[in-house]
Amino acid sequence: MTHNTDSLEHLKAQGLLRWRTPWMAREGVKVQLDQPDHPGHPVSALCFCSNDYLGLASDPRLQAAMIEGMKRYGLGSGASPLISGYCTAQAHFEHAMAAHLHRERALFFNSGYMANLGVLPALANRHSWILSDKLCHASLLDGIALSRARHLRYHHQDLHHLESLLKKLPPQPLHHTPPVPIWIVTESCFSMQGDLTPLPEIAALAAQYGAKLLVDDAHGFGILNPPSPAYPITCLVTPLGKSLGLMGAMVSGSNLLIERILQTSRPYRYSTALPPALAIAGLKALEILAHEPWRQTTVLAHARYLQTQLQQRGLFTAKSPPPQIPMPICILPIPSPHHAQSLQHQLLERGVWVAVIRPPTVPLHQSCIRISLSALHTHAELDLLLAALQAVL
Repeated sequence: MTHNTDSLEHLKAQGLLRWRTPWMAREGVKVQLDQPDHPGHPVSALCFCSNDYLGLASDPRLQAAMIEGMKRYGLGSGASPLISGYCTAQAHFEHAMAAHLHRERALFFNSGYMANLGVLPALANRHSWILSDKLCHASLLDGIALSRARHLRYHHQDLHHLESLLKKLPPQPLHHTPPVPIWIVTESCFSMQGDLTPLPEIAALAAQYGAKLLVDDAHGFGILNPPSPAYPITCLVTPLGKSLGLMGAMVSGSNLLIERILQTSRPYRYSTALPPALAIAGLKALEILAHEPWRQTTVLAHARYLQTQLQQRGLFTAKSPPPQIPMPICILPIPSPHHAQSLQHQLLERGVWVAVIRPPTVPLHQSCIRISLSALHTHAELDLLLAALQAVL
């Protein structure tokens, strides 16, 4: 038996083997899932494991905008953006996103993961210091590794620990030009905890100690208002595959910062640009976001209702208290990966599809069920979810 097979068998024994569940059709939050054991016999379920928080991924207006964009520009962009893959649609989308985020300029990347891989090595080097939240996303950690910066991790959301690390950093080398940058890296809302980062306090620490701040806003954008221009966030990464229902990411900041990333980011330089039609759909999504605030208020109201009901039913534990500000991500800790998998199957039998999160996405012994909410869910569907959770837990 080969080493690779041994590794796969080990993952299976630990309950850590992954698989894909294909869906055949989707209407809002209702999906038809194909069964791997019984192909061609779909199962109907309510989806509570999508990042489509505002319900825009299948919005007919975005579909129409995408089709119109393909008619106007064709399908593929044809090249990297620094060759011939950059068109007026992408330029307009970048300008619109920069204005929406109150930033000077924005740059359109192929995904949030690619943005973090491209931005951090462009902004930091082996002389830099990066202090990141211990639970930052894998893309941020990979970007930090590629930058070769000296890297310290502070305890999750622990500002006292962060400040203690800032205080211990060695002084700037004399006559070093340019100055050695210090970066603080975090997320606005952590996808595996559902908790919010105190950005004003972290921004204040960054200003006090002369550090620059990079924030990944993947799960906050569209749910929360854009970070205030008063916060000195040097670099803001805004993935578009969640609330906007698209793909890609915008990196925004000052004109000088974005120009530096454009000139030096390898993933940006060497990737074929996303289809122009996607930018047309993005402009429509921003328009909907501005004119339909009910989507934001609805999904946050769902989050408050779900949290209240889970507390009343005793489904939160002392080890995982509910976050102070409810977000559309709800985490229920489960004792083991095997138990989590079993619960997922039991919930699916009751018509509820939830995500099971296991190591290494979360630390060892911290498997969980993750529930993601959408503005398209109804109270009746939330009650069905709650009844199913109570039945299996």
